Amino acid sequence: MSKRGSVFKWAAFLVFLGSLYGCAGNRKALEEQVVSQNDTIAELQKTNVDLQTKIAEKEKETAQAQQTAQQRAAQKPSTNLEGIRKSFEDRLHGTGVIVRVKGDGVALSFDSSRLFAPGQFALRPEAKTLLHKVADAVKTQAPNATVRVEGHTDNQPVKKLKTRFKSNWELSAARASTVLHYLVEQGHMDPKRVYMAGFGQYQPVANNSTPAGRMKNRRVEIVVSPHESK
Repeated sequence: MSKRGSVFKWAAFLVFLGSLYGCAGNRKALEEQVVSQNDTIAELQKTNVDLQTKIAEKEKETAQAQQTAQQRAAQKPSTNLEGIRKSFEDRLHGTGVIVRVKGDGVALSFDSSRLFAPGQFALRPEAKTLLHKVADAVKTQAPNATVRVEGHTDNQPVKKLKTRFKSNWELSAARASTVLHYLVEQGHMDPKRVYMAGFGQYQPVANNSTPAGRMKNRRVEIVVSPHESK
C-alpha cells in the first residue's frame, strides 16, 4: 500500500470516529431536551389541575351566591309587604278598613254598604271622609306604588238600575270607577299610578249562600302594589 493510500485510510477512520462522537453528543443533548420537556409538561399539567380546581371552586361560589340572592329576593317582597300591611293597619286603625296581603300588594277592603246605598254607585256622604283617610295613608306609606281599585259584588242579579247595568260586572266596575275618581280628584292621588277593575261576583271571599257571606262579598278593595312601581 502506498503512503498516500494509508493517509486516506487514516483520514477516513478519523472522520468515522468524529461522526460517532458527534452522534453520541447529539443523542445526549436530545435526551436532555426530552427530560426538560417532560418536566415542563408535568409542570403545565399540575398548573392545569390547579386552575381547574380554582375554576370549580369559583363556579361553586357563584352558584351559592346566586342561590342566596334568589332566596333573599323571594323573601324580600313578602317581608316588605308585611311591613306595609302593618303600617296601613296602624294608620287606619278604628276606621273599619280590613287590611291584608293580597298577591303582590296590600289590600284595603271596604264593605260596600259603607260606601254605597244598595244597588247604587254614588258615594254616601260619610264615605268621603273615609276615602280621604285612605288616600292620605297611601300617599304617605307607599307614595310610588301602583294602586288598583277593585269592585266586587255577591251573586245576586242586579235589581235596582237594571236598565243601566247588564250584570254585576258593570255594577262592580261603576263602583270602582266612582272610588277611583274620588281618590284622584279629591284625594289628589297620582292618576298615572291608579287603575280600576270590576270583578263582579267572580272573586268571592265568602259563601254566597248566606246573607252574611253575600255581605262580605259586596266590597271595594284598594290594592296597593309597591313592587309594580317604575
